[in-house]
Amino acid sequence: MISFLILKEYQWTLLFYSAIMLIIYLNKEKLTQEGIAFLLRTKLGLNLMDKISSKHRKFVKFIGYIAIVFAYLGFFVFLYLLYPMVRDTLLGTNDLPGAGPAVPGFEIAGTGIKIPLIIGWIALLVIMIVHEFSHGVVARAHKQKVRSSGVGVVGPFPVAFVELDEETIAKQPHKIQHSIFAAGPFSNILLFLVCLGLMFGAIQLDGMITKNHGVLINPIMNETLPAYAAGLSEGSIVTNVNGEEIFILKDLEIVLDKLKPGDDANLTLDSGEFFSIKTISNPTNHSRAYVGIWILGNNIIVPNNNHKILHSILIWLIELFWWTWFLSINIGLFNLFPIFITDGARMLKLNIDYLVKDKKKSNYIWMFINYLGLLVLFILLWNFLSGVIMSIFSIFF
Repeated sequence: MISFLILKEYQWTLLFYSAIMLIIYLNKEKLTQEGIAFLLRTKLGLNLMDKISSKHRKFVKFIGYIAIVFAYLGFFVFLYLLYPMVRDTLLGTNDLPGAGPAVPGFEIAGTGIKIPLIIGWIALLVIMIVHEFSHGVVARAHKQKVRSSGVGVVGPFPVAFVELDEETIAKQPHKIQHSIFAAGPFSNILLFLVCLGLMFGAIQLDGMITKNHGVLINPIMNETLPAYAAGLSEGSIVTNVNGEEIFILKDLEIVLDKLKPGDDANLTLDSGEFFSIKTISNPTNHSRAYVGIWILGNNIIVPNNNHKILHSILIWLIELFWWTWFLSINIGLFNLFPIFITDGARMLKLNIDYLVKDKKKSNYIWMFINYLGLLVLFILLWNFLSGVIMSIFSIFF
């Protein structure tokens, strides 16, 4: 029963990922497999990297050095946010799942929030392309070779990448290496700010072509209460009460405050339905009228004439900008945490090598810190992982 409900709820998501797997299988000879990653290597974007880095070389280098400062600030911000999560998870006082993967099309564990499938994939691709492109531009500004670029998938996640010449980069001064590594996370911070600005701009534009149109309410499910007894249905949108137009929540509150127990509340819905409801005394204040409704908010907005298509486009863009900034800042900060393949791990390696001249000891310290990072991640994922295991167990047993 549980497995059937899961399949029904996520049928389009599962179909989408099945199609992705089929595309990978049909094009496997064109792809490079590295573990669970399937990558398509190309030369796309390399010329643009060269143009930007050569035309604005000094500026790009300057931004790369600024990125180092923000990268270290971001690392300490991430640790500051991480500590209470780890502490509360270990003490069992954290009601949230701690951490969980953000997979487009699926719910973020323990939040009830589902990342939109298509918007989620687009947002992740934009984030990855900006991140990797930034690595490439800063590398080219320092005349370091970029071998290839491309896209691919790692498990259920879309990825973009640039392939740098790691051997020659490793011979550069630490300042240059730091700037190349820090460019990616810093670009995520900039993308976060850009998307916030675009989102608020789209919201303002949408406000210019839309109007408020009533208040969403539900009757309280109790046969003794007026609204339910009158037959008011769930998800009703009230647009008029006693001849007064209702546009926003405040309008409804003002009209209801005028009523006394025993007065009639004549409600007109956006559907044209009319309900005459005789009020009763409010259980908490007998001098006030009581209709018996849940007020769900003034979130009913409709576009003005001839703006329906533009409104739909703006709503889609607002959602895209929202998920892009949300995922971008989280991915950017997480990428600074030392877990072997992250930019933070690479920057940490440079610092340890500089402080510890013995390469064997330096590598041992770096490995230890990265394994410690993995342990922290496992602690945060524990509630999520245990929930997945229990779900699988309940499906099969």
